[in-house]
Amino acid sequence: MRKVSRLALWVNLLVISGTWGSSFVFVKLITESMYPFAFAASRGFIAMAALLAWLALTRRAPPSHGDRSPPRPWKMIGQVLVLGTTNGWLTNVLTAAAVSRVDSAVVAMLQAAVPLMVAYWRIFFLWRSPFGAANLLG
Repeated sequence: MRKVSRLALWVNLLVISGTWGSSFVFVKLITESMYPFAFAASRGFIAMAALLAWLALTRRAPPSHGDRSPPRPWKMIGQVLVLGTTNGWLTNVLTAAAVSRVDSAVVAMLQAAVPLMVAYWRIFFLWRSPFGAANLLG
């Protein structure tokens, strides 16, 4: 893995933070003329196109599994559906619906509280897995 300079890390952090912070303003503007499900679908399509373009440009080799057999996606379909729903389409639909009815500053504060809510719900859904300092820090 190549070494990345501190300046590049800070620039990336500022760009990501600016994009995240300004996204609620754009979501507010877009949801005035688009339904929440259409917004979520278009956002997912844009993300998919960007990911496919990145994969095509980087020309990365598929991961090697060594001596192990490759994972079977159909065995994990339940996990994929839960993850896709909770982190994908449902959150986009609910965010678009909330921004279209509430001030975007309120939605931004609620969105910022998501990591705290995830940490809280983790106690109930993942009670068997160990919880250490690394989990607490993020």
